[in-house]
Amino acid sequence: MTPASATIPARPNAPLHPHNPQPWRHSAACRGLNPALFFGSIHQMRRAQAVCAGCPVAEVCLWTAMATEDELYRHGCFGGLLPEQRHQLAALCSPQRAAELLALETAWWAS
Repeated sequence: MTPASATIPARPNAPLHPHNPQPWRHSAACRGLNPALFFGSIHQMRRAQAVCAGCPVAEVCLWTAMATEDELYRHGCFGGLLPEQRHQLAALCSPQRAAELLALETAWWAS
């Protein structure tokens, strides 16, 4: 997945929780799964990547991580990318650009 291939996923049909600032999470393929899968060993995170591969909101999940995580402490699988992969992507996409993309997608989901 590259920034150039960004697509906006279909809107969710799930009702939104009034305290959830990220309504796209209702459509996430990982919803209800044990978070340890996404933050465990490399073997667990590789299985998490398979979950992300079929997720309709993987793109916005990735931009959320890219815009908010500490570049010196990347961990877990977000949007199908492991920490090393996000580090490589960060070299191509500034945190400011990731934040811009996140704002666009978040605004779309909120509308």
